[in-house]
Amino acid sequence: MVKLTRRQLQTVLTVSSLFLAGCTGLGWQNRQEQQLSASLEMLKAGEVRRSHDLLEDVVNAPAVSGVTDEALFRLSLLLITEEVGPKSAPRAQALLERLRKEHPQSSWTPQANLLLAWLTSPKGGRDRDREQITHLLRENRELIRENRELRQNIERLKDLDLEMEKKRKR
Repeated sequence: MVKLTRRQLQTVLTVSSLFLAGCTGLGWQNRQEQQLSASLEMLKAGEVRRSHDLLEDVVNAPAVSGVTDEALFRLSLLLITEEVGPKSAPRAQALLERLRKEHPQSSWTPQANLLLAWLTSPKGGRDRDREQITHLLRENRELIRENRELRQNIERLKDLDLEMEKKRKR
């Protein structure tokens, strides 16, 4: 057994503590990356609520560059959708402000600035946007219906043309 002086023992304990603290830090960083990844998979699967909960965990944990900034942006988007609740816009705005403040160099920050500008625009502008979107969706449904009817008419005309061709050959 090796005998260590008190000073050497303190040095070994300090280095070990720092090493373990670094490993622990890597553990939560890795965990946040996994949570963000799982959240994105849940979004793809349509599990918005579960994705929302995971993103909340990521943004409430210690910041990890490249992970927390993305989670802040994605969570703010979820908060202004109907699935989570349109009344969550103030929280979304706060998250976007946090993203701008804590991660100014992030690739998510320019997008956050655009979304913040939209969220903070006069309410009338958002209402007009919402009305326009509703109008466009209604027009799109009408065009889809008309398109379907036209396809059916074309098929009927083809059938009629074939019948007439058969009659001519007789």
